[in-house]
Order: sequence, then structure tokens, then C-alpha cells
Amino acid sequence: MGVLDRIDTGFLKRGARSVRREDVTATLRRAREVETKMTGGALARFAGEGRLLLRLLDDWRTGRYRDVSWKTIASVVFALLYVLNPMDLMPDVIIATGLLDDATVLGLALKLIGQDLRRYEAWRAGTGDAAFVPGPAEEAAAIERGA
Repeated sequence: MGVLDRIDTGFLKRGARSVRREDVTATLRRAREVETKMTGGALARFAGEGRLLLRLLDDWRTGRYRDVSWKTIASVVFALLYVLNPMDLMPDVIIATGLLDDATVLGLALKLIGQDLRRYEAWRAGTGDAAFVPGPAEEAAAIERGA
């Protein structure tokens, strides 16, 4: 059994069960790292979704958007923190293959929460906030201010 064979919905669900509410803020504090990691290699195709996931977390954290289950939020947090962990199932230092498990986990999370993410995206489009997309620096500053 290969490393990638161990990554399935059960893996993601088990990981999500370990997520605590304070992990949402911790993930948002690392938004810049998430975006940077998704700029190249196997994760580049997820850059847009990565930004959307960070916005979902921020809108959930601030109470602006609550039409989503804790299970979805926890799955997003687990997937993003997994991506940031350099020593996961396939260490990121392994050239050419180190990000494949990260891409697999992120892709699986997107598949599992796809309906919730589409509903959130529609909500954003309807609020008029879709045009303003805060970057990682703005989000991190807002978290530090307690906003």
C-alpha cells in the first residue's frame, strides 16, 4: 500500500475530528503561508480555492457566515494545516513528490465540502463583498486586532 493510498475520506474525517475552534484562528494567522505554498508545484491548481477556503474560515470566525457545519470548517482547517506541515505522510522536502499528498488531501477536502463551498461562494457574490478580497496581511491584522 502506497502513501497516497492511505489518504481517503476516513483519513480526512479522523483528522477533522481533532480540530478545535482555536485552530481556525491559528490557521488564519498562517494565511500568507497557505497562499505562498499554493503558488507552485502540485498545489498551484488549488490557489483560487485556497483563498476561498481562507475567506470561508474568516467569515465563519467573525460570525458573518454561519450557514456551514462545524464538520466542514474542521475539514477545511485540517486540510490547510496538513498542507502547511512539512513533515506529513510525504515530507515536502522530497523533490517532485513531497507535495502530492498535500494536493491529495486538499483535493479530497474540496470534494467533500464542495456543496458547502459553492453555497458560500454564492453567498459572497450576493453580499456585495465578492469584489473586495482581503489578502493574508489584512486577514492576519484583523485577527490580531480581534476583529
